[in-house]
Amino acid sequence: MERTGLKSPSAVAICSFILVNALFSLMVLLTEGELYDTNLLQNREVFKLIQTQADSCDVLFMGSSVIEVPLSLLDGVFEYVSSPKKAQELLSTGCKQEIRVKNLSIEAALISDQFIAIRNLIRTQKAPRIAVLAVVPRDFSDARLPEPEKTDTFKSLVTLSDLEILPIFFNKFDQYAQFTWTRLIPLYRFRTVITTAIAAKLQLFIDGQHANQNARREQPLPSNANRTKVGREERFIASLKEYKTAYSLLDKSSAPDAQLQFLRRFCQQCKISDTTCIVLMLPLTKMNRDLLPRGFYEIYSRAVLRSCSEAGVPCIELEHCSNFSDDDFYDGAHLNAEGAKKILTSLIPQICKELAVKH
Repeated sequence: MERTGLKSPSAVAICSFILVNALFSLMVLLTEGELYDTNLLQNREVFKLIQTQADSCDVLFMGSSVIEVPLSLLDGVFEYVSSPKKAQELLSTGCKQEIRVKNLSIEAALISDQFIAIRNLIRTQKAPRIAVLAVVPRDFSDARLPEPEKTDTFKSLVTLSDLEILPIFFNKFDQYAQFTWTRLIPLYRFRTVITTAIAAKLQLFIDGQHANQNARREQPLPSNANRTKVGREERFIASLKEYKTAYSLLDKSSAPDAQLQFLRRFCQQCKISDTTCIVLMLPLTKMNRDLLPRGFYEIYSRAVLRSCSEAGVPCIELEHCSNFSDDDFYDGAHLNAEGAKKILTSLIPQICKELAVKH
């Protein structure tokens, strides 16, 4: 009688599959510490800071690239800055005390991503004293990211230890199954990362030159690396095309309710950790506003102000502030260094007030 057991082909295949996954996980832990399922290299740095940052800070800026870009440009650089020096100097001088400032903005993020990020900081006891959440309409709805679980942040930071928050993201069994499958099988979860790396190596072998890093990105989202390579007019044209696509699925009758719920949850998370939340509604260029459905900005503005009021959170709306003009914008959506100074100036009274209360 022929013996089966571990010598059978299926058992050997299963054991081999488990071993390969285990070795892959070990390789990740020994090299990068974490392997993030993200298409934007800057986000990998942000996610690592969220998970490993050793201390908290006084003021933490959060949001998408709409706050990341101006803070970086204010420091005179064209890449992500986690500790913006000029912002720290301006706030410290304005409030006449030393203020530690950090920036954990996530490119191409939705409000749901900010909820995930602040929740991670609170769980690891790294919550800031004040969280400044910068928002624009795109953060509530982006046609390229139709569902919150499709973002880099969700795929990289939400794990099996976060099962209690999955019901606010999922409503179908297959979503839970897909989530569990990707978290339990590392080779499946990082299949895009792996295949992209293999494709890059093959391209390097075939062409004999470095593969273009932009080919690693699945979505045509803004790139830090391209900021110095085009002129102002070209940047505004590119921004027009990008946001025309991003706004293409905006509901013409109401603000995006799902992301408004996440805004409320963000505020609730801050209260749990005794973190003061300040919502900052950033201004838009006329070019960008004209891309929105008629009347949408007013609906969006009222909805955000109402949500903040119900949560007892201060909200500063800069859209109707006469201090801003198109000269304060780097492109059609992102403020430049001068715009960043005006943002910080508008924040100083509220930040000084909140810090005084906390003392």
